Amino acid sequence: LFAGWLLAQIVQGVWNWRPHLWLTGAAGTGKTLLISFLEGLAGPLAMRREGKSLTEAGFRQDLGHDGAQAFIDEFEKSEHRDTLIEYLRSASRGGTIVKGTTSPKAVHFSIRHMVLLASIEYRLARAAERSRFLIVELAKDDNRCPVIPNAAKMEELRLKVCAFAIWAAFRAKNLILQLGRIAGYEDRLVESYAVPLSMITL
Repeated sequence: LFAGWLLAQIVQGVWNWRPHLWLTGAAGTGKTLLISFLEGLAGPLAMRREGKSLTEAGFRQDLGHDGAQAFIDEFEKSEHRDTLIEYLRSASRGGTIVKGTTSPKAVHFSIRHMVLLASIEYRLARAAERSRFLIVELAKDDNRCPVIPNAAKMEELRLKVCAFAIWAAFRAKNLILQLGRIAGYEDRLVESYAVPLSMITL
């Protein structure tokens, strides 16, 4: 699921439905290390932000229309979690958000990104958000000591991963179009899992 989401984020603009990934787990389970790995893998497209000082308006303006791969660490420390979650909610189908201004003209903006959040615990603003966030709970394993590859190996891996993501994206999208309803599961939840899983079933 994690690998599929990583691949899907590289080509995030092609999806009709964009699920976000929420990493959760106690301190020392590897959340920050994973984000550091993804940041290195994304290279110049990486946009890593810390939750403590992040506001919805700041994140929105920072993200803009760039093809950034966004990661928010220590999301539990944000005082603006609910407004940030509400903003991320619009990414599912790239909906337009309208906000009033002091002038008589409203401002329209949208987000077409898949964002990774990391926090010790997760708390969604409302139940409707659960189908838009893939929640991965990490557990500590003292027998494992992962190491982030050096810059040269990371660059080599980046080229391979990007090449595969581009090759797989539209094949995965066609695979999703053939997917019907799955009894007992909410359609949005199925769509959310279909995006990353389709990228690793080809």
